[in-house]
Amino acid sequence: MREKYVPRTTTHTHTALFAKALAHESGLNFISVKSSDVFSMYVGESEAAIRQLFATTRMHAPCVMFIDEIDAIVPSRDDRDSHKSITTQMLVELDSPTNAAVIVIAATNRPDRLDPALLQPTRLGARVHVTVPTPAERQAVMQVSLRGVPADEGLGEVAADPRLDGRTGAEVVAMSERARQLAVVAGDDRLTSSHVEAALGETLAAPRTATDGILFMMRQFGGRTAG
Repeated sequence: MREKYVPRTTTHTHTALFAKALAHESGLNFISVKSSDVFSMYVGESEAAIRQLFATTRMHAPCVMFIDEIDAIVPSRDDRDSHKSITTQMLVELDSPTNAAVIVIAATNRPDRLDPALLQPTRLGARVHVTVPTPAERQAVMQVSLRGVPADEGLGEVAADPRLDGRTGAEVVAMSERARQLAVVAGDDRLTSSHVEAALGETLAAPRTATDGILFMMRQFGGRTAG
């Protein structure tokens, strides 16, 4: 089961949800790692934190370990401000033969900052590009976001609006939450099309988080594509 992936993610595509879904569907335990779980101001403690995180993951094997924004934790050792010993410790842990029942998934939206050694086939060799959702996928995301909320029928269809093409799943979730806020502010006990349309207008007025530059960089990184 020693599978390792490095999804390169278009900004704010909720990669953690993909990893959780994988763990849930496969019946595996799930451990999430953020940069704040690793970094310490004291010499040697960050490396020790990485060792402890992998030790904990192995104790709960079979297990999925999800490392978010791995470029912030283990950037390229060529970077002037990188913590080389932390990157080296991560490589050592990924090479450990005791990871037989561990799936490591690491997400980044800055693949250009990753250390090349991290992307070797025996480490994080499989690359998956999590793209912006299709209209049908946006609609599904919004329907899930509004689940349990008193609302008029068919509001999820707003997410299929072609003006939202290129928007991420996180932006659709934010739009749903904004619509709920507008309903609360208005004193309404039910979500209506007017709330959703107002939230849609605010979303369209904001700049896209998945810029053309980010999308180009992701394509250059290569790998399989997943919506």
